Amino acid sequence: VSTHVSIGSSSASNQDKYYLAIKGYERSSQGASGDTVNIGIINQSGDVDATANIDFRLGQAAVSYTAAVRLLAGKSGGWTNTTSTRDGYFAISVANNAQVEEKLRITNSGRVGIGTNVPLSGTHISDGTAYGSPQNSSRKGTLTISAGSESSADIQLLSANYNHIFFGDAADPNTGIIHYNHTGSNTDSMNFVTAGEQRLSIASDGDVVINNSSPVAGKLEVNTGTESNGATEYL
Repeated sequence: VSTHVSIGSSSASNQDKYYLAIKGYERSSQGASGDTVNIGIINQSGDVDATANIDFRLGQAAVSYTAAVRLLAGKSGGWTNTTSTRDGYFAISVANNAQVEEKLRITNSGRVGIGTNVPLSGTHISDGTAYGSPQNSSRKGTLTISAGSESSADIQLLSANYNHIFFGDAADPNTGIIHYNHTGSNTDSMNFVTAGEQRLSIASDGDVVINNSSPVAGKLEVNTGTESNGATEYL
């Protein structure tokens, strides 16, 4: 392509930066209803496996004809002309060793699968081999990580300072916390918070402190708070 094509206007803004530009109707009011540009990719096949897709191809056609990335819309099983059975899905595929392989899928129920085309929860990350099932597969607010061929399924947090896992509700976004300190006065300590207060801390040397944010002595330190003097017991 040696020229630039503009559809909808011969003077679209910055059209020289694109081989193909599509311009919608411009109104004087910004954001008015109907100010949108649509592209329709239509496949009218009645086959339940019919798809419509966009391929991004790179390289020379005679040498490298594999799509690098494919965006694909498909039908879920049982698609008919009845409105209630028209369920679709959206998938993103990426070339791996010249083979286009699906890497991400969004189902008609809104579930997202990474490494799997059958997500078992709201978000499901898989190593590509099916394994097990979540405790409650009906919950969309569930993250599932499965490893059917790899030796471990992990959650990895990386930071030079702190790692946090927050537990919250509508009233308090961090009423419960698990946090690891990589810096500060309690470097390399693991800490647990409930009801907004630190309840337990494991220091870098293995000392355990319960109900006291400032450890003093002992491998196990418990602030009982039951004595009249609020004494701390050391073991």
